Amino acid sequence: MIQKIPRQPTEVEKKELVDFLLRENAADEDMDTIKMYVDNAFIAVFDHYVTGSPGYAGKVMVVVYDGATTQTETYSWNSLDGNIVRDVAIHEV
Repeated sequence: MIQKIPRQPTEVEKKELVDFLLRENAADEDMDTIKMYVDNAFIAVFDHYVTGSPGYAGKVMVVVYDGATTQTETYSWNSLDGNIVRDVAIHEV
């Protein structure tokens, strides 16, 4: 049976998230601010996510920022180079 219980992110995964956010928001936010957002966020990592039909199988990270429950993002390592990819971002206030 597939393990569906999430875990906290590793420091490496948090750094990958910070690096991704820096690339995406280079003109808007500095590293210290982005690190603060990530450190304050509630993050769950699912190591063995599998879609119900042929598609993705692998690690998924769900991030809920501390500003509101509607400020969520979902990431996977679905890229050809193995880097983190943002799949969904919802930033409603």
